[in-house]
This record gives sequence, structure tokens and C-alpha cells, in this order.
Amino acid sequence: MDVFIADDSRLVRERLASMLADVDGVRVVGEAGDINSAVAGILSLQPQTLILDVELPGGTGIDVLKAISGAQPMPRVIMLTNNPQPAYREKCRRAGAEFFFDKTLEFEKVAQVLRVLRATASANAEPAAGDLPRSVSARLDADWGRHPAAASGPNLALASVADTAVMLARQVAGCPHANLRLEPASVPWTEAVAPRAEESLLYASLCGRALAENGLLVVDDVERDQTTHAGLLACGQGPMRFFAAAPVALADGTAAGVLTVLDPEPRILTAAQRAALTGLARQVADGLELQRVRQQSGAMSVMAARAPTRDALTGLQNRAALQESMLRGIAHASRYAEKLAFLHIDIDNFHRVNQACGREAGDAVLVEAGKRLLAAVRGADTVARLGGDEFAVLAQGLRGAEDAAAVARKLHRTLSLPFATRGHRWSASCSIGVSVFPCDGADGDTLLRHADAAMFRAKSRGRGGYQLFAAAQRRA
Repeated sequence: MDVFIADDSRLVRERLASMLADVDGVRVVGEAGDINSAVAGILSLQPQTLILDVELPGGTGIDVLKAISGAQPMPRVIMLTNNPQPAYREKCRRAGAEFFFDKTLEFEKVAQVLRVLRATASANAEPAAGDLPRSVSARLDADWGRHPAAASGPNLALASVADTAVMLARQVAGCPHANLRLEPASVPWTEAVAPRAEESLLYASLCGRALAENGLLVVDDVERDQTTHAGLLACGQGPMRFFAAAPVALADGTAAGVLTVLDPEPRILTAAQRAALTGLARQVADGLELQRVRQQSGAMSVMAARAPTRDALTGLQNRAALQESMLRGIAHASRYAEKLAFLHIDIDNFHRVNQACGREAGDAVLVEAGKRLLAAVRGADTVARLGGDEFAVLAQGLRGAEDAAAVARKLHRTLSLPFATRGHRWSASCSIGVSVFPCDGADGDTLLRHADAAMFRAKSRGRGGYQLFAAAQRRA
């Protein structure tokens, strides 16, 4: 499978290429750092899969998809971003992206998806059994990967695929009956859409045997077979004599279920039919893997969409959103061996504004303070309001404590300029506490606690300044 990578970060492109080098059957054929180079490279190299950054110099990943929309066949698309907002996800899906991952937290899932896509592509490339058309295996893959329901919910897509798998199994084996029997304990997201038909004890026993042996189990005639217990063979239909089951096993070895075919008459499967039935079960497993990734990604999106992330007054990130940003920032800093600074900012004597000018004037000062902080930081940095007169800044890509101190000085200067409210000018000052990852803490809670301690140390020294946590500890 040929893959093309378009991302404005050389480090990200190199990391992706290194990771994909370990995925069998996957080859990175090209890469680009801007929209024009990406479009030219994709049209020239015609890869089967694209890995696109949402934001690119000169445009977006969505612009790339629009520019190559006439390509035949259209490649499958994985989108990566540092800003995994639900709105971006929906836009990317509408543009044709099948997968959407947080570049910091879900990076390794790219390789997982490509392994599954590669396995599905390999199955489609194999000749179909007997005189069956090549489109038999492609039909199932189409339902997994391109079914409209896949974007709106895994259960809807799974219901369609279950029906398709059963139909194709009947066609492959030449049997009048087939069934996809999934194990809810192993694949719990399938329980609501894959109810089991009424089945006999013998049928359940044979399905369990196929799972235990982890291989195709074929019983030509249950009435003559010496390895089966006597009893009625049935699954939603009348008595059966022929039974075959191909296990559906996930990549990690989880036994997800079995794909079975049945016939009221004895029969013998050809080698080609056995291979085709096994291949269909493998494709069902591949599809289940894809659905699991989609569901996990979708669940994260729903949680993010439901949780309030903005401060109602200033429009900045709130404390909950800041914690998520810190999680991503720490993961990014760890991956690229960078430093990250957390700055806890408290506006000194803010209560005097409320006392002198009223609550509305105080709110206006807080809004203006938030705007100043946003204007003073870089695009990759985060500004949040913790509550009251307290703000926080997450500064990324630093070299060490000296860079963090420079950020603190800049923020102190911007908040020390007078605020104008209701015809009055109020001279402000602020106290800032700074903690640096990883030397002052390896997690968000520790960094916040240490920055808070440093901020109170700055206040105790007379307010109107900043204090690094490490330096405060040395003086304590």
C-alpha cells in the first residue's frame, strides 16, 4: 500500500515515516510540507492512502482533497491535527476523510489503521473462489469502508455489514443458510445490532469448537460425523446436516465470533470455497477493527463536544479545557524533548476595581486582560481563565527556564499597562508563578500546584513580579 504524507512539520513527517517503516506492506512514496507540493505529489504518485494535516501552508488538508477530487481511484484519507475540535472532524468527514486523529494523543493509531487497511486491500487482491466474481470480497470491504452509516454511527454500518457478510457467505459456499455469530463480551459495541438467532445446543457447541481451534471447522454431515455429539443442528431454521464455521479473530487474538454456513443436506466444500469463507471471516475481523477505531475516535469527539470548554466571560479556555491542553502539551514536549512552561497569573488588588467602579467595570478589565494575554503569546500557546482574577498560560517549545522567564516578563509588561474603564484609568500589576516541564513536574496537576506556590511566593515578595518555582524552592 503506497502512502503519501502531507504535514507542515518536518519532525512529524519523519516520525510518521519511521513508524510506518515497521508496518508490513506499507510504503511511504512521497511527502510534502505545503498544499501545492501535496497536490502535485498526490496526482503524480497516485497513492492508495493519504495522511493529511488539517492545517497546511497555503491552505488546509480539505483544500487538498478538493483539488484531487477527480482522481481515480480516490485514495483513503487519514487526517491529523493539533486542534481536534468536533467542527473540524465533521468538515473533514464531509470532504472524504475516513479517520481523524489528534496528532499528539492518537499518533500511534495511524499505524493501527494502516495495518487494517493493508489487510483488507490484500484480501481484495486475492482471486475469488471458484467461479465467483472478484467483486465478492470487494463488496464487503465497500460496506465497511464506504458505507454512509460509518460516519454517523458504527452500529448502523455494522448492521449493514452483517447482512452483507451473511449474503456473501451463502454465495461463496453455495449454502442456503448463513449466520454471523459475534461474541458480545469480546466485541461489546456489536451487541445491540447483532442479536443471536435461536440456536440448538449442538450449533452453539460447534461454534465454540471453531473458536477454540481458531481455524475453519467443517462438518460434512453431522449425522455421520464421529467427532460431534448427537443432537439437533439448528440456528433459526429447521434441522441442518452440514455445518462450517470460520472464526472471526481480531489482530490481538481476540475471538470476536464465527461466520457460519449451514445446509439441510450433506455437502463437501472445495478448497477454493474453504479459502473464500476463511477470507470473508478475515475481512469481517478487519472491519471490526476499523469500527472499534472509529468508535473510540467518535467517543472522544462526543465527550469533547459535550464538555464546556470556554470561560463565559472572556471566551478563553476554562480550567477543564486547560487540563486537556496540558495533557496534549506534555505529550508533545515529551515526544520532541522540549520544555513547556505553565504560568499562573493573578491580577494584584483586583478587588479594588470592583469596589471603586462596580462589577461591570471589573468584568471589562478581565476581558481586556484576556485579550492582552492572547496578543502577547504565540499561536501554539494556550491562554485560559482559571476563575476570578486568575489566568494561566501554557507556553510550548521552550529551551529551558530562561525562555520561561522571558515569557513571564513579557506577560507582566502587558498586564502592567493601565486599564481604562468607565472614564477611569486603573494602574494594574500582576504576580506570576512559573513551573517548567519536566524539571518542576511530570504531570499537569504537579505543574499547576508548583506554579501556584511560585505565584504566592511572588506575592509575598511585594507583588508586581514573577517567580520561577525552582528559584522559589531554593530560597525557601
